[in-house]
Amino acid sequence: MNVVIHKNGVKISELAEKLIERKVKKLDQMLEHFNPDLVSLRLELNDIPRKGLFSARTVLALPGTTLRAEKEGKDLITVLGETFDSLLREVKKYKEFLRREPEYRRKRPDFKEKMMQVSLPEEIEEAYLEMVDRNMGRLYNFA
Repeated sequence: MNVVIHKNGVKISELAEKLIERKVKKLDQMLEHFNPDLVSLRLELNDIPRKGLFSARTVLALPGTTLRAEKEGKDLITVLGETFDSLLREVKKYKEFLRREPEYRRKRPDFKEKMMQVSLPEEIEEAYLEMVDRNMGRLYNFA
């Protein structure tokens, strides 16, 4: 992963450097399945002296998308931690999207209630519900 840090007038303490290094390592572990040549992280740190704030923006370029996170605050360490945590949540959400997990989280309709509305003779109804119950998972996935 290519990492570029723009400090823009901000003096970074040793603690902040260790935090950045630790968060980048964690991000790198989450993105180990991506080609490292195609992944790049840009961190921009800004000082807003008239407000007494620090601003941190991270832009992560992945194959197929670009993820961003930006935070402002009075303490640089807190701002960096919140920014990277936000970016990690975005990466987690993107990886879930790639694995198509939101599709599996959908609730399946309760087919038994709908099947009970169908009026069939009693001797056929039990066999019918058993057959539907046995095949409904495959039919739902197919549809």
